[in-house]
Amino acid sequence: MRTGRSWRSFAAGALLTLIGFCAVPRPALAMIQVRFDDISGELRRISGDLGPAQGPEMIKTTIEKYRALFSDPRVLAGLRFTKLTFGDGIAFYQFQQTYEGLEVFGSSLTVSVSNGRLQALTSELKPNVRVDTHPAIAREEAERVARSTLRAEEGEAQTKLIVYARSEQPVLAYAVALDCKTVVIDARTARVLEVDALFNGRAAQVN
Repeated sequence: MRTGRSWRSFAAGALLTLIGFCAVPRPALAMIQVRFDDISGELRRISGDLGPAQGPEMIKTTIEKYRALFSDPRVLAGLRFTKLTFGDGIAFYQFQQTYEGLEVFGSSLTVSVSNGRLQALTSELKPNVRVDTHPAIAREEAERVARSTLRAEEGEAQTKLIVYARSEQPVLAYAVALDCKTVVIDARTARVLEVDALFNGRAAQVN
């Protein structure tokens, strides 16, 4: 279901006052647009001349200056740089949210950079993640379930613990990569949550 979006525009000085920090000076008439989800109230996008962005670490430092706009600023802790792509002279950096060192599957933060300046930030980060990071089933059990689901007895499985955040309530899960697909399995109940076809990027969520 598509949700509504709410745009708010701020003069740079007013925004800095709102979120309480000092940043790199901007032109007096510079505008920054902030978009929140109308239903959840979560930050979805910031655009404008947001600050310096020469490499992943500097980008994360610049993003931190806007932490007060996130309902749960802890989502910024442990952001992990995962991918860099280019298009039309713009660099797109993608970051992965983590929780206690585990990937939060279903979350992402993407920024666009031009001429060394951060121009836009798009957030699909998941706030208020709280999960027990101790699995109730063993890795071997998760791999057995994955093989049964894919009917793949051969091949080496690559398995890791993740936080699965595509469901209404985040849960601890195993992601088992096998036979060119990934099976996501609830680490408490051994229930299959999702089968993700790695080659085409399409995922089938299991109800």
